[in-house]
Amino acid sequence: MGEQVVYANGAFGYSDLDTKVWSNKQPFKSGESSTTISRGQVVALNTEGNVIVAVTDGNEEVVVGIAAESIPAGEVGLVTIQGLAENALAQGSISAANLLMRSATTAGYVAAATTTAVATVGNVLGVAVNASAGGTVDVWVFKA
Repeated sequence: MGEQVVYANGAFGYSDLDTKVWSNKQPFKSGESSTTISRGQVVALNTEGNVIVAVTDGNEEVVVGIAAESIPAGEVGLVTIQGLAENALAQGSISAANLLMRSATTAGYVAAATTTAVATVGNVLGVAVNASAGGTVDVWVFKA
């Protein structure tokens, strides 16, 4: 068996995850009336089919994904609905491979699922690619 080829700068000379790993980003219109959706915030559909900042996990919502760019109120922007989303806004301590859900206390943020009871279909929106002590985390977004 041959030796493994390792590229110092990543596949095809790229070193960031976003260019090494695929993601599915789709355009959505912001349903926010006056505030900009920040890059990295968890977003959900409103009743008009536009995206808004997802509220905390105690509320029922149709979570779509993570904003791939800032989306001004009423404008169209890209949302990662599946695959890698870099620099999602994160709250609390997160270990690599933790299941992630909406934060219990901060709208638009992800947090580690605290128990398997809350890590159920509809609550989990992805898995942590790396560890984070709060701030941002890279997320593999999948359909709940």
